Amino acid sequence: PAQIAKTRRTPGKLLIDQKKLPPSKGDPTRGFYESMFEEFPKSHIAVKYMIENGLLSATKHKEVHKLYAKYKVQGLFNTRERMLKAAAIIRAKNKKGVRKSSSG
Repeated sequence: PAQIAKTRRTPGKLLIDQKKLPPSKGDPTRGFYESMFEEFPKSHIAVKYMIENGLLSATKHKEVHKLYAKYKVQGLFNTRERMLKAAAIIRAKNKKGVRKSSSG
């Protein structure tokens, strides 16, 4: 299981890329993302939530932050960029389909 942070951090002691104070242990959103992270530790949405909410211990945070940085560079946290990539893939598939149907 992931090493979950046991204490709440004050704003002066946030970890790298942590944007919020950790939600309380009873928070249902926190529970959802913690369980998702435990089952799928490479899930980009779980990684983002865990890092930005400071839910990992300092050592685990450093380890997972490398994955977070990689995903950030790939544009996985940018919805507009992901939509543009998906649209480009669909256009490419449609062009291949048009070529095949026009030659027949």
